[in-house]
Amino acid sequence: SDPLDGWYTAEKAVYDAGGNGVTGHYTNCMGDYDYVGLTTNESTGTSAADFNSARESGTQVSVDEFEAALNSYVAPYETALNSAKVTYDQTVADQSAITAAKQTIAGCKNAYTKANNKVKKIKKINKQLAKAKKAYQKALKASRKKTSHKKKAKHKK
Repeated sequence: SDPLDGWYTAEKAVYDAGGNGVTGHYTNCMGDYDYVGLTTNESTGTSAADFNSARESGTQVSVDEFEAALNSYVAPYETALNSAKVTYDQTVADQSAITAAKQTIAGCKNAYTKANNKVKKIKKINKQLAKAKKAYQKALKASRKKTSHKKKAKHKK
């Protein structure tokens, strides 16, 4: 997990004890180099080392210069990533809106079906009422005729 601990400290102990074991990283660290770089990627648990003795002065950069160059290199990718995230977030929001709209549509269809069934019942009842009214009017008319015939018959007597 720590290249300095594993490649330097642990291997130095083996080297100091007579070198019975792997000591290549330690001996490399102790070689005649202009620089030794060690790094660890904590998310993957991997480590790397870089040893160099043929460094040209024109290629050396300070930490600030390296960081600026790295940030410049990474910036377009971060911009693209941020843009993709905005698009993704909008798509998720749109999908939520679509889902809500579909639920509203389903509710409206259900309400329409219920209302339409009520309208059908009302139309059926209205037909029945119209028949009943017609029958009532017919019966009333017949009753009046009977009453009228009876009155005429009484007057003749």
